[in-house]
Amino acid sequence: MKKLDVMVQGMMIAPAIMFFVLALVHPGFLMYILLIQLVLGPYQLLSAIIRLIMRTRVQAKAKKLLIYYWVAAIISLIAIGLGKPLLDAVSMVWIIILVASPWCIAGFYFYISWIDTYGKPEVRSKFLPNIHI
Repeated sequence: MKKLDVMVQGMMIAPAIMFFVLALVHPGFLMYILLIQLVLGPYQLLSAIIRLIMRTRVQAKAKKLLIYYWVAAIISLIAIGLGKPLLDAVSMVWIIILVASPWCIAGFYFYISWIDTYGKPEVRSKFLPNIHI
């Protein structure tokens, strides 16, 4: 089930990246990014709840990172509530609060899911370690 969760998240994040690149040329594609964000956010929140409550076998590092995820998500929700009066004054605040911070949190949760599912990739110390000269 963890592999399916990572795959579903990846299938939502990949088109969002594609639409972001297209939005650099034509700003109308930003709406698609927001629509994907509207689906991805609740999906990841539900997935995080399930990982913390239902799963007993979560890697220690992933569990620590999940706590960081929840802190970031709560701070982001508070910022949206407190930043609402500023939305009319400055459009950059709107971009940071409603778009950039949720996508940073979504990327962080995807990283947590990846670590919990596949483990952290090993860093090789030598170039081509299998070749002995």
